[in-house]
Amino acid sequence: MTGKMKTQGFYRLRAASSERFKLIGGPYRPPRAKRGGFLYCRLRGWVQVDGYTQAPIPWPAKWGRSPLLCGDLVKAVKREAKASVAYYWGVSVITVYKWRKALGVEWWPEGSRKLMAHSRRTLNIRRTAKNPELRKSTYALVKEANPRRRSKAFRALMRKRMRERLKETGVLDPRRKAWTRTEQKLLGVLPDREVAKRSKRTVAAVMTRRRHLRKKSPTRSWKHWSAADIQALGSKPDKALAKELGRHISAIGAKRRKLKIPQVGRPTMRPWTPEEEALLRDASDEEVAKKTGRTLNSIYIHRRGRGFPRQVKLRRWTPAEKQLLFGGTAAELALRLKRRSKACKLSARY
Repeated sequence: MTGKMKTQGFYRLRAASSERFKLIGGPYRPPRAKRGGFLYCRLRGWVQVDGYTQAPIPWPAKWGRSPLLCGDLVKAVKREAKASVAYYWGVSVITVYKWRKALGVEWWPEGSRKLMAHSRRTLNIRRTAKNPELRKSTYALVKEANPRRRSKAFRALMRKRMRERLKETGVLDPRRKAWTRTEQKLLGVLPDREVAKRSKRTVAAVMTRRRHLRKKSPTRSWKHWSAADIQALGSKPDKALAKELGRHISAIGAKRRKLKIPQVGRPTMRPWTPEEEALLRDASDEEVAKKTGRTLNSIYIHRRGRGFPRQVKLRRWTPAEKQLLFGGTAAELALRLKRRSKACKLSARY
């Protein structure tokens, strides 16, 4: 994608994202540098400048696309939200995460806290908005404004090479210590701590490599899910399947929910259709329950998750009903007036 098209995409999305990606500091001005000059990057050291990025905030860069961590960009990384920095400097959120790690920035700076508060305030507004740009998530807008520069063929080639390297050496970074055949033979035979001592690695590294090779731990009962085990999910109740597979019932339920497999014997656990969601906007929970055959609890949870207001039909109290409020218990009044006992209690109190 050319720089002109990318800038046009930024201005097209700016109206929908001005509040979400609003910078709390600034203005952030790029340092002056000539092509071929040198600037000190907090991540790489002294780096030769090859040009400026074609981002909303142009910045000196290496290879013309990798911004240098210097000048006001250091202040922005320490104060602004990750999504805001990625949006305006034309990088990915992972790159901003690496910048923060190099600078030792706290996990929730001021910009991140304000962005989270704004997202919570406008959650229901964005879900019900007619403009599709407003319904997009924060990171989706970042990706759309700063698309990948590499082609699909290049990414496929890199994935293939990474898989081959991981299969041969067990590590992606060539600077790290590769796994030898002797060390891999110990995995699943000796405890992870013992293998870590012998190979001079961390326990987490040993555990990761053992699980990658799908070897069972000799000191724990955890075991891998086979294709036959996964295929059996949803065919029987979780309790019966747990006895058959020798697993805990909570493990069966967690794996089934992760793969979005409905539980057997629960016909109400089905995805919501657009017609059923349309009923939530106009009808009460009781009417939706009669038409869809769902429980009131499931309707209440889905309504809150989608941000739809609850449709409640209120019936005003008449003078005759108010006179009867002190003539019996709340349960008796509820049967006589065809109201809820809680409503009778509250009305008698006030």
